[in-house]
Amino acid sequence: MCRNKKKSIAICKSFLADYTRYARCRRLYIDGTEEQKQVLIVQLVVTIIAIWKHIVAQADAVVLAKRRDHDSNEDSDEGSEQWTLLGNRGKARGELIQWIQSTLAQKFNLTCKQTFEKTEATTDDVLLILSTLWERAVDIPCDPRHRVAFHTLVLIGSIGFRPGTYENMLYRQVKLLVVRDPDTKQPRLVAEITINQNKLSANKIDKGADVMTFSATMVPCQIVCLVTFVAIQALHDDAFETEFSSFDELLQRPNLEDVDCIELRWKDGMQEKPIFPLKYYKYLELWNRTWLVAGNRNTLRPYALRIGGGNKIDGKNPLPVSLTILLTIFTQGSLTSAIRNHILSHNTKTFETSYQARHIPHNLMSFVFDSTSEDDSKLFKLLASASLRRDDKAPLYPTAATLETFENREDMKALRAQHRHFREELKLSADNREVKQLTVKIGDLRTVLSNLAVKQARENYFAEVDSLRARGLLTEDMPAPPPNPFRCSFGPSLPAATIIGRYLNPKDPRLAVSEMLFAYLNDRYGEVEGIAQEMEQPASEHKKAASTLSTCLLCLQSFTRRRNLSRHHRSVHFTATTFEPFSCPECQRQGKEEYRIERASEWSNHVERVHGFINTPVLFTKPIVKPKPMATTTKSKSAPCLRCGQLFYAGNSLSRHMNKYHRIVEPFDCPKCKGEGENIQINDLASWLTHTSDVHGCNGQTGVVIDNECLPKQGQKKRKRENIVEEAIKRSKLES
Repeated sequence: MCRNKKKSIAICKSFLADYTRYARCRRLYIDGTEEQKQVLIVQLVVTIIAIWKHIVAQADAVVLAKRRDHDSNEDSDEGSEQWTLLGNRGKARGELIQWIQSTLAQKFNLTCKQTFEKTEATTDDVLLILSTLWERAVDIPCDPRHRVAFHTLVLIGSIGFRPGTYENMLYRQVKLLVVRDPDTKQPRLVAEITINQNKLSANKIDKGADVMTFSATMVPCQIVCLVTFVAIQALHDDAFETEFSSFDELLQRPNLEDVDCIELRWKDGMQEKPIFPLKYYKYLELWNRTWLVAGNRNTLRPYALRIGGGNKIDGKNPLPVSLTILLTIFTQGSLTSAIRNHILSHNTKTFETSYQARHIPHNLMSFVFDSTSEDDSKLFKLLASASLRRDDKAPLYPTAATLETFENREDMKALRAQHRHFREELKLSADNREVKQLTVKIGDLRTVLSNLAVKQARENYFAEVDSLRARGLLTEDMPAPPPNPFRCSFGPSLPAATIIGRYLNPKDPRLAVSEMLFAYLNDRYGEVEGIAQEMEQPASEHKKAASTLSTCLLCLQSFTRRRNLSRHHRSVHFTATTFEPFSCPECQRQGKEEYRIERASEWSNHVERVHGFINTPVLFTKPIVKPKPMATTTKSKSAPCLRCGQLFYAGNSLSRHMNKYHRIVEPFDCPKCKGEGENIQINDLASWLTHTSDVHGCNGQTGVVIDNECLPKQGQKKRKRENIVEEAIKRSKLES
């Protein structure tokens, strides 16, 4: 093909035609007599063109690269430049693309039209996604790190950058600065973010235009405060060269002296680590789920963020308030075409042809009949929103009856029968590789079928409510949406995320929301609820509390903030797994009648009622801890890390170490069991906590020792060892 020989071109045409004719995939159905059908993969011209370009790129990078190297070493007369299908020498490549668009498309009836509607994500759409992510966290279960990362990346994407430019952004691309405000003369926290453009031309002279930097400052509206999320993530990762224990300390401790700016530098080794480690498939999964939970009818591609960002920063449009407070690099008003093109990494022609939404967000009639038109700017702003027709009461889950019908399908029956064969007849354990693969297949099949059922149920719901509302009838008699029938993942973190969602939207400059986010990222969900309870206290109580110090009545340590007192109680005095009643030490010191504390919440109530609100910690009704009043001995490091063997204080000390160095991202064998000759695989945090509790008698995250009464009556390690031996014997018999 490099020499444009007709035979090679004919072979490639034949391959592409056969692939278009025969390439098929399996598609599942939940209605009708057939459970699945084989459908053609190639239905669009762009699909087969993409396949052809991928083949050419791989051939040029692997096969032809070797030929080029060989000719350059042999000093061939023909030169190594002939062995390429790219650039100016790619005549055959271009000829085949033209053949695909004409002959092949006509022969197999392939469509050349765009199959999706180009939609713009407006400011209201972005705010809806961000607020739904938190307020409806129960319906959007995910890891706290993923939730915070997704929120931050949506903020950056709403400016108009390509996802590939900020996906897996490294710490070296982010700087946190403390800058003196020229108006107030007060220090302000500023984030400076560097974007490296992608999709660049090869062999192009670098003039520095492919890298840009923008700055963002803290703003009262927490939901769009990019600086807060960057700083909280850095605090969680312990990324600062200077040790900061809280967001409050991060703001108060730096001293500008007689300079206007200082940089809060990262630790050595942090520069090449991702600050928001979120893979694109997970980003897309959260995007689709959040858009669905918000009640929208159709899917919205993340590309809508780029279209919306491009139109917001276009020089013909006024800059929205939300973007003005987010980006301080831009001057007031609108941006020039040069800055817009720099951000989008496109020229004006490409922007005008490819970045215009199908729906025109303007009142065109007012341009023709200006004198007779009213000011409908707010109405047309609403009409431009992609979430205009949403209804958040639409079903999100399949019904229990629908799930039962899945079990009657032939494909599900076959998988269940094979699973029973492995477990009951061959006596293989749940940790067996074949059994795990079958379990995953069953779960995947149920997930696909559930999504199809929900899609059908939502279509029926929207059709029915539209009909009722069009006839002037109420929809209150519509059946309630079915509850979640599945086991909820990340359960403890979801109520905390919902609480944070209540405080993200208001323009509240208090630091409490930042402290909530910091506690949430560090898996201290009870602390989130405690901070929220403090924020709900009357203003008079807050004013009274601010005039004096809070004192821990168990150890007499003083604190400037009541929330710090609460955190101290939960991390120092309440770290065991059982609660034992105790007598109030303050009543004893004052010579009052002895008062017995029977549960944790009673201690809070008693202190507030008898010893004052200012000294009251926020504790909870579920007594899972044991107080340790007036410690007289020095606390020692007695909790070993089961992953590396280092010693820590039981509680937050070991938990911070586990979060920083041993976060479970892939399966591993328990090191302690492995040292004893057993291979016990750990898949996630839940299985790690269960294993350490059942086998090692402690909490694998905090190191807290669990009472023997809480352990299984029979020897768990012995049973596991016997199961492993039995499974090995059975496998050897099967192989023989």
